Amino acid sequence: MSTHRVTLLDLPQFSVLATRQTSNNSQEAEGIFSQLPNVAPGEWGWLYVPSGASIIGTVLSLDPITRRARFNSTEPNERLQAGATFPFLHRGWNAEDLDIALGPTEIWNRVKFVPRDSVRYRDSRAPDSIAEQLAERPLPPTADKANVCAGGWDHENCQFCQAEIGPTAQPFAYSDSQDRWLCERCYKNFVVPHSLGFVLDIWD
Repeated sequence: MSTHRVTLLDLPQFSVLATRQTSNNSQEAEGIFSQLPNVAPGEWGWLYVPSGASIIGTVLSLDPITRRARFNSTEPNERLQAGATFPFLHRGWNAEDLDIALGPTEIWNRVKFVPRDSVRYRDSRAPDSIAEQLAERPLPPTADKANVCAGGWDHENCQFCQAEIGPTAQPFAYSDSQDRWLCERCYKNFVVPHSLGFVLDIWD
């Protein structure tokens, strides 16, 4: 486990100076970043707010000297206002990943992965490709020629590092009620200490 616990304060902080509504009903914020790792003009990312309330948008412009920037969100949010400060998460990650790492450990259970039945089908929207999902989940209305495959769902992937979890890889892992999966390393290195090291590519 890493000896350095990475927190929200280790991420770039975007301090909002002013906001305005644009002609296309999006919301633009002018502000200053505390630091610039993984911040670049034209790139999208998240202004992080816990529990699913984060603001997705694009860095429209950035002055690398003053760190002054314009951030545009197509979904106006009342939290995006002058005086507010948000941790910035670059597009390589989802805001949900931070919620997982910073959330309660009690929702996770160490389990042995067991293959489950899957359904393979053609989607009328993309008839040349074959889609697959768990058999226990409802099929989309566009599904066609569905076939159940016994034990076809033979692995999962870690939410953070994408390591394979399954009988031929890592048979034991952590899962929650939303059927999200974490390998044992990521659970111990990030969820237990509530560390965001994976965002900064610190894995051990």
